[in-house]
Amino acid sequence: MIAIAMAVLMCVLWVCAPGCAIGGIKGACRHKAMYSSLVWGEKAEVRIVRFQTSNPDVTHAQAQAYVDGKWRWLRMGGFWVYRSSVDNANYKLIEYLSPDEYLNRFFAEKE
Repeated sequence: MIAIAMAVLMCVLWVCAPGCAIGGIKGACRHKAMYSSLVWGEKAEVRIVRFQTSNPDVTHAQAQAYVDGKWRWLRMGGFWVYRSSVDNANYKLIEYLSPDEYLNRFFAEKE
């Protein structure tokens, strides 16, 4: 019983305690795509896919890794990056970019 109480307490503290972070900012799909490509890029070929969502004013970016002869979507869970079985084929493809191309186009300092 004490072990269960300790486990619950640890979970509550982990979820509620800010640690050393003060004033966080939530990342967008472009940040997740870059992080995912950095993590999986150490083990596989990666690319960033840009596509149009059902909203004409919103585009989306998501990373893919080339694994087992197929391009697989990558999804994040905390700091973990997983291959996903979800297929985003219902969105209209805009382009494929290497992480370097994506970084230079969307994160480079504007002059």
